[in-house]
Amino acid sequence: MKPWIALSSLLVSFAVAATVIAADPAATVKARKDLMGTNSDSIKMIMAAVKSGKVGAKEIAAAATIHANASKIPGLFPSGTGREVIKTRAKDEIWKNFAQFESRAGNLSKVAAAFEAAAKSGNAGATSDAMRTLVGACNACHKQFGGRSQIKVK
Repeated sequence: MKPWIALSSLLVSFAVAATVIAADPAATVKARKDLMGTNSDSIKMIMAAVKSGKVGAKEIAAAATIHANASKIPGLFPSGTGREVIKTRAKDEIWKNFAQFESRAGNLSKVAAAFEAAAKSGNAGATSDAMRTLVGACNACHKQFGGRSQIKVK
């Protein structure tokens, strides 16, 4: 198959997938709640490990999940999944200022990469510091764009 045909097919697949997500607002809201819940649970689990001074394989995997999830966030907020259509905590500000929302998600992805690297080091102190930065990035977005209450690092 010629490369441009494969690329065209791939782009059509992504477009169809995005349309399917937007066509079912309830499924989209559930998917984003699930992703955010996974991230929150992962942060809490890593927080407990950092307190104990032991960062291991389980925490590294959780940090990798958070990093992978960060890039998925903008795609979980397609047009037609806001408060005008379905019950959601997401503020209308997301769709009014989507470029800034994407920018915050991009920043989260960078911070999450550093967090994952810190967890991989096994150093609880470095992981704790990186977690504070990560939580700050999460909270900055949640404060402006809605969602659950702010995460507190204990």
